[in-house]
Amino acid sequence: MTERFPSAVIELLRAAGWQPGREVELPSELPGDYEIFPRAADVLREFGGLHIGTAGPGQECATSDLAVTPKAADGLSEYTGRTTSDGAKLYPIGEFSNGHATLLIDHRGQVYMYFDVLEPFADSFDQALCQLLLGLRRTGVRA
Repeated sequence: MTERFPSAVIELLRAAGWQPGREVELPSELPGDYEIFPRAADVLREFGGLHIGTAGPGQECATSDLAVTPKAADGLSEYTGRTTSDGAKLYPIGEFSNGHATLLIDHRGQVYMYFDVLEPFADSFDQALCQLLLGLRRTGVRA
């Protein structure tokens, strides 16, 4: 069996307060513009409230921090909408790059970034974490 995350990511997650099997209650204040769905709820139960990593040099590009808090995206739907162009439901799961960009997940598990425009970012939240925390370029994202 392979590890879910590389050891460097696990170190950053643990430093932020994460541990395997972590499960917290969903925040009482969720963005009213969005309807939560199971994939988003799963991410928030495991990682909600954590501020993970820092900005700096990475393996292929700069690393970034990630604050897992959907409330930071209040009012974002007027810019991104609540669905992708192919109709997939979106939910904000946090912000990164020192709060300059927002991370959203769709009901299928694909992750998007919003920084002026909505773009596919990673095929899963785990992959998005690795890209942000290790400084890996986006590759092979479903469009």
